[in-house]
Amino acid sequence: MGYLHCEGLACWLMGDGLAAEAAPGAEDYVERALRILEEVDARNDLARAMLTRAALRQTAGDVATARQLLNQADAIFRALGTRDEPARVEAAIAALDRNSPIPLLAERR
Repeated sequence: MGYLHCEGLACWLMGDGLAAEAAPGAEDYVERALRILEEVDARNDLARAMLTRAALRQTAGDVATARQLLNQADAIFRALGTRDEPARVEAAIAALDRNSPIPLLAERR
């Protein structure tokens, strides 16, 4: 894990933590995280950041982009064989379908 990967993770976690209180600031952090994680090919972490971005897009009323991000994250997790995260994506899709907020990592504590 290099510096850029660590920076990408830090940006994602900052965005996830800020999402409930400061969505515009959170969006900036998550966007940066997505760029970095894609650049360093950290696909599992990229897909996790996509979940956070989907929650932020849902909050902004952009349900179509939220669903697209969830589908992309699901495809990445399944291609990688990630065990736990596909269930998290399914729960996020179910929340989106019910018009309920997509749970964030910060809310899982």
